[in-house]
Amino acid sequence: MFKPEEVIFALTDACNLTCAHCTVSRNNEVLDIDLAKRFLDECKEFEIERVGFSGGEPFLLPDQLAELVQHVREIDLFFDRIMTNGVWFRTENELKAIVSKIYDAGFDGTICISFDKYHRQSISELAVFIETVHSIAENKESIELACVYEEDPCENRMLLEDLAQSINGILECDAIPFRIVDTLRLNQEAQSIIDGLGLYIPITHIKRSHSADTLAWNDTEWFSDDFCTGPGNVLYVHANGTIAACCGFANEQDPLIIGTLKDSVSHVLDNSRKNTYLAWCYEHGLGALRIALEKKGYTFAGKTRDICGFCDFVCKNKLEKLVGPPGFEPGTNGL
Repeated sequence: MFKPEEVIFALTDACNLTCAHCTVSRNNEVLDIDLAKRFLDECKEFEIERVGFSGGEPFLLPDQLAELVQHVREIDLFFDRIMTNGVWFRTENELKAIVSKIYDAGFDGTICISFDKYHRQSISELAVFIETVHSIAENKESIELACVYEEDPCENRMLLEDLAQSINGILECDAIPFRIVDTLRLNQEAQSIIDGLGLYIPITHIKRSHSADTLAWNDTEWFSDDFCTGPGNVLYVHANGTIAACCGFANEQDPLIIGTLKDSVSHVLDNSRKNTYLAWCYEHGLGALRIALEKKGYTFAGKTRDICGFCDFVCKNKLEKLVGPPGFEPGTNGL
């Protein structure tokens, strides 16, 4: 079932980069901070206790970001991560001032850098960003990386090795599956007594999802991960104030929008329980929806393992309206 425990705020849809894989609409929207704070005040009552920040590039609005961070701290919620490309700054002085502002406001989560062949950041600038965050946070476990790949996580290996070298680290490829560490981490005896002092950057690999317009249908089998009970189970607040029940590539599509910041948290969650499409996503599975569509006579162009792309395709083409609410016979989900 859809039961969010986190709210993610996209402070703006503006960004200093124009990555080929990005599907975020660019309308120069800016989040209403007062509405966001009021919404946060209600979250804890509904066990939504973790807060993250995304975009666009959230560090382009440092004052608004710091204000929300301070409010999260004041009402005693927990931080998840700030998503960033890490190269938004113009000077090192600007970088230090803005990062200090965020930590002075009370941030103690992680800063997650999107780094891969699509973002194409300057490694030297990224190294400056990482070293600045480590210095101000006084913790070398304050950074993580998220790497998008097309077919194989190792596509970004050379980039990661160059980045590791630039911050005097070593890329380990036999870990979860990759991480950047220093020699202290390689010494098991020393590792047991390190508390934020040794370099440690975990790396999450994320397979690229395509929009409905570019989705390929040439896989030999369908996706198997068809329940959005993992990273999709959040309230994602867009910069324009609309709230989606998803943080994936389809989260700007109407079937996934369940309210706005002007609504109460209670009203937004009530909307989610009445949302037919969310019942398919979080209770019965998108695989079951696909089979129900085929039973209605709908023919897909082929098969895909891309669950987010499939979701975007269904939403854009309003296919869920062909089958209505979930109501299939036992054993027909086929998964």
